[in-house]
Amino acid sequence: MQIYVRFLGTKQGLAKAVSSDDPVYTGMYPLFEKRLRPAVDSLFAGAVEERSVRSDVDPGDILAAVSTLCLSAHVGRPDHAARMVALLIEGLRRKP
Repeated sequence: MQIYVRFLGTKQGLAKAVSSDDPVYTGMYPLFEKRLRPAVDSLFAGAVEERSVRSDVDPGDILAAVSTLCLSAHVGRPDHAARMVALLIEGLRRKP
């Protein structure tokens, strides 16, 4: 997830464009979904299997949350999105 955050951070405006209703960007979200969703599904399934994360979360919601957190990154705080995603990931961990 942090690699995805860095990717979105280096491509200023990419998260906003992907989630935009602008017809110019219509094909971007399905492309990201097609390429990222299988990887996220697989990684999350492995983490659930080893009982390190909660099993009641949809991996697609994780991608949406990360994109939303990147949209809300504070100007002048390049580490903000990464810190927020770290909090999100911590919240996914299974509690003993």
